[in-house]
Amino acid sequence: MKPMRRVFISDIHMGTEAAVDDRDPAKRPYCWLSKAESTRLAGFLSSPAVQTADQLFLVGDLIDLWVYPVDVRPPEPTEIINAPHNQPIVTALRTFAAQPNKQLIYLSGNHDMQVDSAVAHALAPSTVFGPRYEEYPLRVTHGHEHALFNGSDPAGRKYPLGYFITRCCATAERDIGKKLDLNFWSVFGGADQIVKWIKDRKPLGSCVMDFVMKATGVTDTTPIVMPDGSHVTPAEVKTQYDALVDEWNAHKPNHAATAVLCEWDPWNDLPIGKQFVHIMGHSHNRVFTYNAGYGVYVNLGTWCAGTPNFAVTEVKADKPNDMIIELCRWQNGETIVDKREHFLTA
Repeated sequence: MKPMRRVFISDIHMGTEAAVDDRDPAKRPYCWLSKAESTRLAGFLSSPAVQTADQLFLVGDLIDLWVYPVDVRPPEPTEIINAPHNQPIVTALRTFAAQPNKQLIYLSGNHDMQVDSAVAHALAPSTVFGPRYEEYPLRVTHGHEHALFNGSDPAGRKYPLGYFITRCCATAERDIGKKLDLNFWSVFGGADQIVKWIKDRKPLGSCVMDFVMKATGVTDTTPIVMPDGSHVTPAEVKTQYDALVDEWNAHKPNHAATAVLCEWDPWNDLPIGKQFVHIMGHSHNRVFTYNAGYGVYVNLGTWCAGTPNFAVTEVKADKPNDMIIELCRWQNGETIVDKREHFLTA
């Protein structure tokens, strides 16, 4: 086995130029990735810590197609890739991908679930794109797949309920400066409240949207501009998603109550059996743990909430069965290793 060093980052949430615009005092920036965080990320991606790796994984939500106020028509993915303030990030990614024997791997998340291979190749022509990466012992996926509000919709609707929740939250961020926790359990009062609604057989879509509207100031009749230019109201959204729990239980592999906990963190639905090194994002909840049932679990946290997080795995030529896994922070231009584990393959 040849030496292999991999770097993993997740939940960057690049947005449009308008989303980071801070010139109008009546309107606050609503992009989750601030200008300062964009600059820091570009520095990290340009550094030897990344550019000397063999593979760079973008583990979902690289670009954000959800965090836009209800009256703003969400952009096309290429508008975000081509935004001037994002060019240092894009340039660093393209520089990495253009090097011989390097691989840029882009896994889709929920906030960029409309991205396809054509968009990924616009980022860099050689980008490897898909929903997951698996090469024993690695299993890498964004982590939203089994989450009730953000996984693909069980009834085939184009957007999951979480899309509309995010649009409302972005509205409050811009208009009243109310920064809601990116992990939106604070809006709902915690996972226990949602599990109680499920057990009480209350229409989940209505309960969740009522909580969100109360917190954000959006009303039942507020038009939500969709990417195709059409409009939908929160009242219509509630009706459309009221059967979400029954639909999920009928068409998805995990129970709706478990799917609620997967929003808190994807480890709630990790498979039990052969051990793997599971690397995920989505929850913005930075985790590094080992369990005899599933192996090593790393949640990458995020780059858009203060602390820039990433993970590194390394296999050396003289120890092909020993994978070193590190959970790291990028601080003052240096790598800080917080957790390290050795995973011995069979």
